[in-house]
Amino acid sequence: MCGIAGIIYKNRSHAVERERLDAMTDILAHRGPDGRGTKILGNIGLGHRRLAIIDVDAGHQPMEYADGTLTITYNGEIYNYVELRSELLQKGYRFRTHTDTEVLLALYECYGEQMFAHLNGMFAFAIHDIRRDRVLLSRDRFGEKPLYYYEDKEKILFASEIKSILTYPGIPREVNRQALHEYLTFQYCLSNRTLFKGIYKMLPSHYAVISGGGDIQCLSEYWHLGFEEDYSRNEEYYVDELRFLIEDAVKIRLRSDVPVGAYVSGGIDSSVVATIGSKLVGRGLPSFTGYFAEGPEYSELGYAEAVVRQNQSPHFTVCPTAEDFAASMEKISWYMDEPAAGPGAFPQYMVSKLASEHVKVVLGGQGGDEMFGGYARYLIVYLEEAIRGSIFGTQDSKKHIVTLDRVLPNLSMLQQYVPMLKQFWSRGLFDPVEERYFKLVSRNLNLSSYYTPEFLEDRNESEIFESFKQQFNYILTKVSSGGSSLFNRMTAYDLQMFIQSLLHVEDRMSMACSIESRLPLLDHRLAELMFRMPPLYKFRNGKPKAVLLQAVKNLLPEQILSRQNKMGFPTPVNEWAQGSLRYYFSDCLVGDKAHTRGIYCVKSLDRILASNGPFGRELWGVFSLEKWLDQNKISVSLI
Repeated sequence: MCGIAGIIYKNRSHAVERERLDAMTDILAHRGPDGRGTKILGNIGLGHRRLAIIDVDAGHQPMEYADGTLTITYNGEIYNYVELRSELLQKGYRFRTHTDTEVLLALYECYGEQMFAHLNGMFAFAIHDIRRDRVLLSRDRFGEKPLYYYEDKEKILFASEIKSILTYPGIPREVNRQALHEYLTFQYCLSNRTLFKGIYKMLPSHYAVISGGGDIQCLSEYWHLGFEEDYSRNEEYYVDELRFLIEDAVKIRLRSDVPVGAYVSGGIDSSVVATIGSKLVGRGLPSFTGYFAEGPEYSELGYAEAVVRQNQSPHFTVCPTAEDFAASMEKISWYMDEPAAGPGAFPQYMVSKLASEHVKVVLGGQGGDEMFGGYARYLIVYLEEAIRGSIFGTQDSKKHIVTLDRVLPNLSMLQQYVPMLKQFWSRGLFDPVEERYFKLVSRNLNLSSYYTPEFLEDRNESEIFESFKQQFNYILTKVSSGGSSLFNRMTAYDLQMFIQSLLHVEDRMSMACSIESRLPLLDHRLAELMFRMPPLYKFRNGKPKAVLLQAVKNLLPEQILSRQNKMGFPTPVNEWAQGSLRYYFSDCLVGDKAHTRGIYCVKSLDRILASNGPFGRELWGVFSLEKWLDQNKISVSLI
């Protein structure tokens, strides 16, 4: 886990200035406090900050290979590097280190762009190939590791974080208006856009080939979810295969030359990962839990304690306060680079700080909801579809995943989502499923209460919806037959788009504390299995994570397996905004800076804050946006 940066000038006679590459590299010091390196090869420069995890003494980067004709700067971990190293040794390749970095270089030497099919890991890297006169940029399948780039007529810049690119003189800090309106809708951006005009994300599971003269010769997708469902296997086969793959995914992510621990939230995903990890190492992994003292609706501590007791794990806890929130948000905003999709970045940061005092690598359960179907919105959509089918007589229990009679026993999990149900069913009932899911993932219920008409004048709702619809129906472009079930379409969207906002938080908050976060449930082999599996097994009778629960039913405490009150990591922002942090939020949302910006309905915001109304997602979106605009000294023009 590290930070990378690079410059490619399009004029081959323009040598990279060391001070500019140094600035891009050094601002990433939190990502790699264990080492620093740069290499300039004429018009191409590569920078690296190292967090030493594998072969601590010999992994300095940028690293050379093949008599210096290949050079890499790399961020991430290749979990199957041991097996790959053995295979490459048999093919005649030789190694000076035991790092996964050198394995990557040899794998590229052996396979070129076909190397990605052999990799199991999280990564973002740049390989400079002198013989082929090119640079290969790439990012892992799900986007666990970030990679941003900027291009103009003179240069290409790339880095692990946007702030690194912004150190280069003359890079404008301007808003991408299309991305901004997507943020207002989803609190994340679709496709490869960022909120900074001219700065883009390398999409997950993509690579780019850039000539030595700075021309982008190729931008390709090397992997995508497969959606050809396999009905030749029974449910027992899939359950057994899932259990095996989860165990192996955890096993290879335990490879480390530094201490490893686990996040334990009390939910099923982190509990599975921590329990399997503890069994594999033969002792309880150090476990880390965050909770809030504002009430039981903000604490899963009891569930987490049940897991660590069973695993006999050392348990470390943190209970963040409102004062911690106010003291941390400036730093969190800086680390994030872009507005946070929700307040969960704060507790994640606090738990990461706690973990960094004890270990350098932490296993987590991120990705389980998207992989196995854990969100309440899946059940809400299917409940509506089941009602529609019952009314119009279009549901055949032999063909459909969920019918009304079968979904009834699982509806109790929706008790805490009654406000969402009221809003969702207030209009649009039985509209096309793309429109219904769009409504569930949107956060823009009443933008006119928060933003001025002048600011919203260039907003194009139909354009935003069409961008969403294209992503939502991505699955339909990848299948020749079958595989297009509603459940697959929802989980595929979340696994490719929605999860990017969560992985953004996961990466930035762990890297802010200089620790490596590993996510076994985002192993690509699990995704390939889950999308071969008939949806009936995955979401049987509308039960979230049905097949996962089958696979781990003998592994976890009963109170974890049977719990219905899924919480995530809720933060008591509402209580704080009405109490000790009232003036803190008021100063940010309706203070002088916000007032003079001219984009907020300050009177409306002031009235909402004064009424002690709920501090919901919409208010959080305004707060996070204002923090970002203020910190980056960005002004937003009014149309």
